[in-house]
Amino acid sequence: MKATRTDVAKLAGVSTATVSNVLNDPDKVKDETIERVTAAIRQLNYRPNMIARSLSTRRTMQIGIVLEDIRNPYYGEIVEHFEDAAREKGYFVNICTGIKNLDHYFDNFITRGLDGAFVAALPYKFDMDRLYNLVEHDIRVTISGNTNAELRRVSMIENDYITAMREAMRYLADLGHKNIAYFIVLMQES
Repeated sequence: MKATRTDVAKLAGVSTATVSNVLNDPDKVKDETIERVTAAIRQLNYRPNMIARSLSTRRTMQIGIVLEDIRNPYYGEIVEHFEDAAREKGYFVNICTGIKNLDHYFDNFITRGLDGAFVAALPYKFDMDRLYNLVEHDIRVTISGNTNAELRRVSMIENDYITAMREAMRYLADLGHKNIAYFIVLMQES
């Protein structure tokens, strides 16, 4: 049978409010009480119901990352580090890939009440109004690869291409290369 917050409180000899404080705001609780509650949580293998918690906190502790194609190794590394950073803060990450479903993901983020989203997809692959709709529903949005976005509505992270190219050229020159060519491949919207 699944342990409840009440079960943890009984075993630790505290109120259910104290159990909540230990889980959500431990600065309000004495160290010895935290130890008793934590021991009870471990003994009972208690797992808080995140859906119930989100109703009172108005935070789901879920964020989404939207990518065009997970098969690109560049995106795989982004996901790995994104998940690590999110996990450190207690967030669950919803990884969404595929060009055909981007607008659908945005609609689902709203119905699921996600706390935030990172979108690393080209702007012509989705409807910008749907992206802005996330913000209107109190979902924080950070984008990459979309220089046309309204920055008063969303945050943006971009690569420093100039510094990266300078470092690459310096590296090749330090290796003794003198004739270095740089090609730009432009992709057109299909």
